[in-house]
Amino acid sequence: MKKQFELIIEAECEALGTAFNVNVVLTVDDDLDTLLPYLFKKKYGKAYNELSWYLEDGAREFVNNIEDKWLHNQLDTDSIFNEPDFLEYVICETENEAFNKALDAVYARVKEQIEKLDDDEIRQLYQENVGSVTVDLYYNGIEANMEVDIPLVYW
Repeated sequence: MKKQFELIIEAECEALGTAFNVNVVLTVDDDLDTLLPYLFKKKYGKAYNELSWYLEDGAREFVNNIEDKWLHNQLDTDSIFNEPDFLEYVICETENEAFNKALDAVYARVKEQIEKLDDDEIRQLYQENVGSVTVDLYYNGIEANMEVDIPLVYW
C-alpha cells in the first residue's frame, strides 16, 4: 500500500518581490523498507545501515520486534504516518521524487519570472545579487533555500 501526503510549500524570493505556493503530493510506500529506517533513527538517533545496525545496543531485539509486528500485522502504521517527525524524515532523509519535482517547479517558476524582465532589469538584478537570487522555502516549520542563477545579459 501507499500513503499520500498533500503539502503546500511556500516559496518567497525577496529580490524579485514575489511569493507563491507549490502543491505537492508525496507518496510513501507503506512497507517495512520505509518504516524500519525511520523507527531505527527515532530510537537510536542514527541512520539505519543494513550492514552495521546490529552493532547498536539492543538493536537486534528492536529490529526483530519491529519485523515480527510487521509480519503479524500488528504494527500501527497509521499512527507512525501521523507522527510529525515522520513527514520531516521523508522530506529530509529520503530521495522523494515528488518533493524533488516540487523543488524543480519552484526553480522553473522563479527562472521564468527572471526571463520576463527586460535586459536592463536583468543586469541590475545580476549586479545586486551577484549572479543568483535566493528563494526561501517554508513547510511546516522546515526552512530551506535554493539559489536560482540569473542569466548573463551582455552589456
